[in-house]
Amino acid sequence: MRQVEFLSNPPVRYEVNGNTGIINIRTGGAIKGIIGNLDLSSSQGTNNWLDLSALINYGTGKIAISGYAALHRGGYLTKNIRQRQLAPSLIDQQTSSLDKWNDPVFRVAVDYAHNSKSTFGGIVEREASTNHSSYETYVSQGNTSYQTNSENPNTRYWNTYNLNYRYQDTLGTELSIDLDRADFSRYSEINLYTLGQPDINYLSKTAISISTAKADYTHSWKTNLKVEVGVKIASIQTRNSQDLNLFRYAERIRASYASLSRTYDHLGWQLGVRLEHTDARGESAGAIRPDTNYFNLLPSAYLTWRFDTQHHLRLSLSRRIKRPNYNDLEPFVYTLDPLNQQTGNPLLRVQRNDQAELTYTFKDRVTLTSTYSRGHNYFAMVYRQLSNILIQQPDNAGKMETLNFDLNYPIKLSRWWNILTKVNIGNDHFDGNLLQGRLDE
Repeated sequence: MRQVEFLSNPPVRYEVNGNTGIINIRTGGAIKGIIGNLDLSSSQGTNNWLDLSALINYGTGKIAISGYAALHRGGYLTKNIRQRQLAPSLIDQQTSSLDKWNDPVFRVAVDYAHNSKSTFGGIVEREASTNHSSYETYVSQGNTSYQTNSENPNTRYWNTYNLNYRYQDTLGTELSIDLDRADFSRYSEINLYTLGQPDINYLSKTAISISTAKADYTHSWKTNLKVEVGVKIASIQTRNSQDLNLFRYAERIRASYASLSRTYDHLGWQLGVRLEHTDARGESAGAIRPDTNYFNLLPSAYLTWRFDTQHHLRLSLSRRIKRPNYNDLEPFVYTLDPLNQQTGNPLLRVQRNDQAELTYTFKDRVTLTSTYSRGHNYFAMVYRQLSNILIQQPDNAGKMETLNFDLNYPIKLSRWWNILTKVNIGNDHFDGNLLQGRLDE
């Protein structure tokens, strides 16, 4: 690993979901010999957490092999107290949940340097997670109250595969090609026991397969002018079941991007645009078919100004989209307790985010960032009441505006003691139509 970059507002080359940033890891050249490390950490709260990992790298100059293995295990306790006012009644809910998990991970990566310009590589990773969650809920509405105990064992598996090719010459040309496959599966048992009520037991299964192919081309000139272009094709298949209920969802995404950038002594700029086409098809036992077909044009612009060696200023403008989580599209109803249910929404639309960010940096250490973002078709959990049952469901509720100020100030007290001080001030403003009426605050 040569460099780790955190990009809070990444350029169009990177596919980003919503306003989240990304971590860009740049690897170094080929190694010779064997190097490795072993890490063990433990923490104790209400429950114990244990993390054990080992990494070993072997290289001959032309061939580099990396192996990684880790085990994460522990448990955490969560307590929630909620009050919801839904006319004409008030719902009180107290929940105490305990999650115990065991999570082994294995990864092998191989790189082969064909010559000084071309490198072939591949990665295989497997992760298996076993979790046993249990919770107790006390809920009351008016003169009615219930106490529910739940036991929810579940297992999850991730398998990821990658084949890649990298080309880089001394004239400023870079080409990368990646073929990726990821498979995820989850098996969950839900067992609810409520005093004086029938037991509720059902099995939930989820399978998600993602296949992608992408190519990125970059050319840089001696005048510090750089052009970047790329294409990506992704195919997603999901299959969700709850006992005899079945929901299938397929999504195809085609994307291309182009950007142009240049740097001067004190000034730097970058202009980019990303075009995405999405075709989605859904199938369920009910009449709801979440079929949709849409284009998105996602521009971005960046401007940097270096006053001197100590003072830097950066302005970025971008538009992105945030797609719904695949689990949120499931049309199944999950019973939480006799008075609360949760269901997905197959008709969720993508959320569009426009963001502006201004960052001042002093001595490459102290940063002050102001961020303004506006989300359209904002994802929010909405509630509706059916008889005496409260049903929660994700929906495109309206518009969300966010203004944040962040200060990061690292302090070095000694050679072995560093303190990172962070201050955040923010304001969120929501405007939309909920099931209970319009909300503007």
